[in-house]
Amino acid sequence: MMSKWETYDDFMYEHLSLTHDICKRCITVNQEAVSNLAFDLWNHAKEFATRSHTTLVFDCCYIVGNATGNKVSVPLLQNISADVFDGRRIKAMATYENKDRWFLSPKGKEVIMHILQGNETLYHDVVSRWMDDESIDITGEVSEHWCEPCGVRNVSGQHRLDIMDEIVKPILMCPTCMKWEWDEQGV
Repeated sequence: MMSKWETYDDFMYEHLSLTHDICKRCITVNQEAVSNLAFDLWNHAKEFATRSHTTLVFDCCYIVGNATGNKVSVPLLQNISADVFDGRRIKAMATYENKDRWFLSPKGKEVIMHILQGNETLYHDVVSRWMDDESIDITGEVSEHWCEPCGVRNVSGQHRLDIMDEIVKPILMCPTCMKWEWDEQGV
């Protein structure tokens, strides 16, 4: 069987380019750094994840995008995939029966935690939607900021380590969709 890539470098370059293209369309803060972290996560996860290499890129962009305070949603990534692949829609973070969720496996958690500099709370914030019987403690005050997709007020008062700037910053979190972003007014 003939591979569509002539060399391993061609294979890596194609997936690096895809990662940059996705991040260019959905990351608003630290676009290049987020893209590089997403590709680094993909490079580690491709060795064991139960996803195709292409769908894994979308998973990694979702994880790192949200871990860095960018609002990246599964529907947004589906729309991006339709643009990139002429109508083919890829669902990030999809799980199927009889398949383990790579990002919840011990090896998956290990590589994600490495990218997130060991921040367990941040890991749970990003993947809690897929954890059974796990919930995030959202404490704080209702803010004046609204979550656009959900139409509810965000909760403020929490702080997270910004892995890009390596400082602790306040965040806003939607109690419905669990997406969070930096509270730039609180910095």
